[in-house]
Amino acid sequence: MEIVLATHRMDRHGGTETYVTTAAAALEGLGHAVTIFASEQGPAAELARSTGLTVVSDPEQLPEACGGVISSSADVALELAARYPLAPRLMVLHATTFVLFAPSALPGVVHGLVVLNDRVGRWARSTQAAEGVPVIRLRQPIETRERFRPRGTVGPRLRRIAAVGNYLDGDRLELLRAAADRVGAEVSLVGAMGTSTDTPEVEICKADAVVGLGRSAIEGMACGRPVYVTDREGCDGWVTRERYARIEAEGFAGLAFAERPSVESLARDFAAFDPQLGIDARELVQANHRADVHAAQLVAELERVAETGAAASPVDRAVLLEQARLHRGEWVARERLLALAHRLDGELQYSRRLQDEVADIDQRLRATTRILDTRPHRALEAALRPLGRWRHRGSA
Repeated sequence: MEIVLATHRMDRHGGTETYVTTAAAALEGLGHAVTIFASEQGPAAELARSTGLTVVSDPEQLPEACGGVISSSADVALELAARYPLAPRLMVLHATTFVLFAPSALPGVVHGLVVLNDRVGRWARSTQAAEGVPVIRLRQPIETRERFRPRGTVGPRLRRIAAVGNYLDGDRLELLRAAADRVGAEVSLVGAMGTSTDTPEVEICKADAVVGLGRSAIEGMACGRPVYVTDREGCDGWVTRERYARIEAEGFAGLAFAERPSVESLARDFAAFDPQLGIDARELVQANHRADVHAAQLVAELERVAETGAAASPVDRAVLLEQARLHRGEWVARERLLALAHRLDGELQYSRRLQDEVADIDQRLRATTRILDTRPHRALEAALRPLGRWRHRGSA
């Protein structure tokens, strides 16, 4: 089967980009011909090409016909609905917060919505796009044979923590570092906020444990590392056999138990570090997140749509393409807004540091003033005054 996997961007290493690459490689492993289509390209696209995958940015480079389309963003779902009106089309929903990941409400754009956890599934069923369209619950696929597999050994004590992801910063990062310091562990950042790499598995396997969320958490589990799930929204703690089902259902997002972490609670959890959790984590991933199993499920869904007759969208092709253009414009505007917000946050942090320095200088000046105003200092000043006059006469 000729399959097109499409997403808006492959210009950085993130959860959606890694999903697309993982699914594409697994589909090719099943013997299918796969083309990845992304209008914005960069390191993630280059990494995919380096593994032998076909990645294009120009619609003219796409195959003339295909047996199935799997999209990961709304703009390409609309564009490819116009290009392949009779092909079975699925859309994978990766988040509930970004407008570009939301399915279009126009009828017939896709024939199925794939969700990778229950939380996104609940949201998907509430959208207008789900009317008459099945919501298909699958699990995050991880390549566990070559990339994400155990390397090295995990010691009996927690000494190094890999904080993996693109969003851990600010107060939550300082909280993590303070807690790690209390148990004698160091924290290394892997991702946009620290070491940006196309081989996160190498950095993961240098650590004794992983702190992360989403795909990063599952990749850490696949590498046989104990994984601690925490982020800005909440904290789920260590992934254990008993807690896995609830944590997975909420997408490893810190929302299953939604505890509010503190330095004390994190330090207490880190002190309870157990290397056995890494062994259990690897087994959980092997049982539930294998990429080849996920790929086979995607193919089965495309075949289901083909058997029932893949219907073209009743919406005019020109309207589909215009909607795709509007979605891309909204994405660009959002990216600019986020960049400005990040810059403003940096300026605010710099301003706070300056205020702290001014407050410190002011405190020192007050302390100096109090010393100068004491009786012993005034007596010393009076005693030294004749010496000053004598030196003045000598110089004259």
